[in-house]
Amino acid sequence: MVQRGFAWICLLMACSLALAVSASGQTVLGFDDIQTNGGVVDLPAGYGGFSWPNTMGVWEGQGGYPYESPPNVVLFNNNGAFGQGETDIFTLSGTVEFLGAYFSGASTFGPVYFNLYDDGTKVWTSAQLTPNPTTPEFLASGYTGQVNEIGVVGYEGYFVMDNFTFSSGSGGTTPEPGSLALFGTGVVAIAAGLRRKLKM
Repeated sequence: MVQRGFAWICLLMACSLALAVSASGQTVLGFDDIQTNGGVVDLPAGYGGFSWPNTMGVWEGQGGYPYESPPNVVLFNNNGAFGQGETDIFTLSGTVEFLGAYFSGASTFGPVYFNLYDDGTKVWTSAQLTPNPTTPEFLASGYTGQVNEIGVVGYEGYFVMDNFTFSSGSGGTTPEPGSLALFGTGVVAIAAGLRRKLKM
């Protein structure tokens, strides 16, 4: 009876692990591990697997625009530019499903939104979000396909971004669930073997 109970526990653990593996692969870049020394610094080359333009900087202190996770946010006028338009496009060598990011900023300067690209071809434009100066809000991309370039459109210098989120693709530092899947397969096999043995 104890052995039968153990077999069922193994089977339940395997099922739970399989569900966890299917839900894994999501990466959130919070930019909080980047040292800013209290100021603004360039995004490190290749951070999160992306190529970031030098118009973007990591900012500690936010200048009054709140973060979603402390202490850092991304500022979109690291080169001192201001104005409306596609402020920055960031790319990676592989592809991801881009889920969205949090924004806050001066609402009087209009909305922000995403343009998504696949090898230079625009495949999607997201809904628009008017930044809130007191509360970060999540802007979802609304696109489930794979992309390798993400453009942010808004009034440069008057909004910040945090918790940039994407799902498994072939680029970036996206977690690879292969080892977990292999472990889960082993647990399933053990549990199945125990069940067969107990039935004999």
